[in-house]
Amino acid sequence: MRALRRRATIGPSEVEAPQERKRRYGATIKDAMTALWEASDRVCGKGLKVMVPTLLPALEQHGRLRLGQADRNRVLAISAAIIDRLLIDVKIAASGGRRRRAGFYSAIRREVPIRTFNDWNSRRPASARLIW
Repeated sequence: MRALRRRATIGPSEVEAPQERKRRYGATIKDAMTALWEASDRVCGKGLKVMVPTLLPALEQHGRLRLGQADRNRVLAISAAIIDRLLIDVKIAASGGRRRRAGFYSAIRREVPIRTFNDWNSRRPASARLIW
């Protein structure tokens, strides 16, 4: 197993050092994705992924983005999940530091009456009234 993992060892006790991962998307890509996100009116990662091939040439043409060919290829190949991960702190800062919390009901939901099963006063179906 150790030979397959190819980890380096540290010190005389032969403790394995964790392997560091290289970052594929750096600050340049994050800045480009932020500019694309702002230009797309702050859509989600899935929506932005579809818009990138259209928006990228337009932003480059107008001088908003200047990317090398390698960075341009990375921006075009980036996945929607990576877009969301790169933009998480930008989205939090744009919302004033607040994050949406699941489970909280909006004011409209509190105003709409909801009927439960016991609230229905209609007659039971004929099949339920049959006695076997």
